[in-house]
Amino acid sequence: MGYRPGNIVPQSGIYRCNKCGNEVTCVKGEPFPPCANGCSGNEYYLVRATN
Repeated sequence: MGYRPGNIVPQSGIYRCNKCGNEVTCVKGEPFPPCANGCSGNEYYLVRATN
């Protein structure tokens, strides 16, 4: 399942941009950021969950 920038992070962990592959650490309850590379990617996918 993919998550768009601005959606609320459901699980803390490392997420990857579907367009450029940039990885970002996201915290549960916070919004997903726009891709730091400024690419046109529109979804993040969970790579590794954290507690």
